[in-house]
Amino acid sequence: MSSTTLSLVAPISEADLATPHPVLKFYQKYSVGFDNLYHTDPLRFYADSSTISIPDGTVLQGASKIWAFYQQIYGSFGKTTGECLSLHLLSDEATGMYTLHMELIRSLRGREDGDEVKVPQYFVYSIGKADPGAGTDGLQIQGVRCYYDYSLLKSAADVIGVDTTTWKTVDIEA
Repeated sequence: MSSTTLSLVAPISEADLATPHPVLKFYQKYSVGFDNLYHTDPLRFYADSSTISIPDGTVLQGASKIWAFYQQIYGSFGKTTGECLSLHLLSDEATGMYTLHMELIRSLRGREDGDEVKVPQYFVYSIGKADPGAGTDGLQIQGVRCYYDYSLLKSAADVIGVDTTTWKTVDIEA
């Protein structure tokens, strides 16, 4: 059994994410898909059986529910971008699974030309072989754990005039 670790720390450029490592290439494509929430099929990036553990303790299961959660939260902003501060990628060659730890600063805008606020976020992705007929480059996210202060995200939204009254983490409609 062989395991390897790749670590990158800020500044991390787009070129760093375009390395020959398949998971970093996958994540770069995922970032583009995330920036286009309403025009991206969630099965391109999430397995149908995938789960997300969000900061309030809720666990959602299924690519469609995860993507609906993202659309509900991040889609309510005019624009969001993530600046990667560090990433640590653990590869388990025996299982073909990868664990990606990603620390970033999320920039949020109420409108394209409006004020911007920044919040720290940390995610741990489990990435593995894609379901048949799905995925990107043969990979899909099997699970993600989110570590950030959910109330800070809501406060940031309030500061720039984004309505959070419709945000919910239970009973997400896919």
